[in-house]
Amino acid sequence: MALPICSIAELTLQLKDHAQQITETDKQIATMTAIRQKEKTQNEQTLRDAREAQTALGQAVTVLKEFYARAAEATSLVQGKKQEPPPVFQGGPYNGLSESGGVVAMLEVIQSDYARLESTTSANEVTSQQDYDKQMTDYAVLKAQLQKDVEHKTRLKQSKEQSLVDRTNDLTSAQKELDA
Repeated sequence: MALPICSIAELTLQLKDHAQQITETDKQIATMTAIRQKEKTQNEQTLRDAREAQTALGQAVTVLKEFYARAAEATSLVQGKKQEPPPVFQGGPYNGLSESGGVVAMLEVIQSDYARLESTTSANEVTSQQDYDKQMTDYAVLKAQLQKDVEHKTRLKQSKEQSLVDRTNDLTSAQKELDA
């Protein structure tokens, strides 16, 4: 007789433990989903900013190149007689600090940095989404297993409780017969 009571108590503890695990799993899923959504929003903003920056820098580089092309052909203010060009225009057309690449080269480097940021962020977003999907699948499997265990153990517990009630009734009937 002690066996069913012990098993029922054990099953009750196991069911309580499984319910707690399911609750914790749900909390972890909610937390991970919130973190993933925040990360995704940040990545999307970073990608938008990088694309906009690349476009703006591309336009700036185009404007500067056109300006320097016109400046290369420009002459100083011509008045009546030919004058020596100012030192800025001596030695070739003006290209804007050409010894180290100048402003245009710097803007092109910045533009390539934004392109790199965009590709890196895109790759990280794909990887993060894949990791999130895998973790959600793992949690879904774990939760399904726990729920099936709960169903099975609940049926087993009910069966054992019914068996205990039946045995108790049999014992009561047998005791009445013996007393009579």
